[in-house]
Amino acid sequence: NCSWILGFESRYMWISLPSFLSAYRSSQAELICESFLHWFGRPLVRSSGCLGEALFEASTAIVSHGIELNPIFNYGNRMALSVFKRTEGFFKSTFLRAAEPLVRSERLKLLSLVERNGFVEGYSGVRIDSVGRRFRIVNGTVWNLVNQEDDFMGQAACFDTWEEI
Repeated sequence: NCSWILGFESRYMWISLPSFLSAYRSSQAELICESFLHWFGRPLVRSSGCLGEALFEASTAIVSHGIELNPIFNYGNRMALSVFKRTEGFFKSTFLRAAEPLVRSERLKLLSLVERNGFVEGYSGVRIDSVGRRFRIVNGTVWNLVNQEDDFMGQAACFDTWEEI
């Protein structure tokens, strides 16, 4: 049973007891994985069982945001929550608040480039965790989330290398 994998609405800290499963988070995990496969022709994570569990437990940080004017995080796996030092409040924070004010315009240009081209590989940029510490993402990948009708549904990113600044 993989119903515990994606429930971020719990009052418990994710690190001690991930409680789950909202249908939205489950469908978001599927959207992230299917969109990655669409753009790159290979799976984002390998799973012999529950895809949601494999995504949540991946050693690569994986996040996504929706299509709001000021995008809001709507997914973060265990590694991403750890890197950003977040719990369930992560899903109320805007994607841009994780970037320094001086580089937010560059971040918007990146998001626009990804929206036009479908994806960007080799992304590096400075982010801010929930306690205000800066870190640099190295060689990240950002891609558009698209549904089966090829409608734009947001963007996702993954990275497995970062360094504290």
